[in-house]
Amino acid sequence: MCKQAYYRATRRTIQQWPICWQPVEPFLRMQAEMMYEAQHWEWREPQISEHGPPYLPKDPRSWSRDDVARWLRDMATLHQLPQVPIDRFLMNGKALCLMSMDMFLARVPLGGKLLYKDFQLRLGKAMYTS
Repeated sequence: MCKQAYYRATRRTIQQWPICWQPVEPFLRMQAEMMYEAQHWEWREPQISEHGPPYLPKDPRSWSRDDVARWLRDMATLHQLPQVPIDRFLMNGKALCLMSMDMFLARVPLGGKLLYKDFQLRLGKAMYTS
């Protein structure tokens, strides 16, 4: 094969690819974007406003259902996660303490690990600073 023919063969557009390859390309693009986001992700400390509405209690064991819902909304906003269905977390802070990472992942497949780790950090901070 000469160089010009090879060059023309490698410059195909998606429409010129064989039919069996076309559905794979969007999936690979989505997978590459997810890998890029995972590599450039960083945990950010939640912003606590002194002048805004009252924030969450420092000890997660004392959270009410409303506090849990507020925490879920704030974490989804802070880390640009899809909105977490609140009906999957109709519980207080003590019930969240009993949940494992697998339980979080079963309720929120995208972001469950992040929620679990953030909750455990808050719980550890509350247990060892009081």
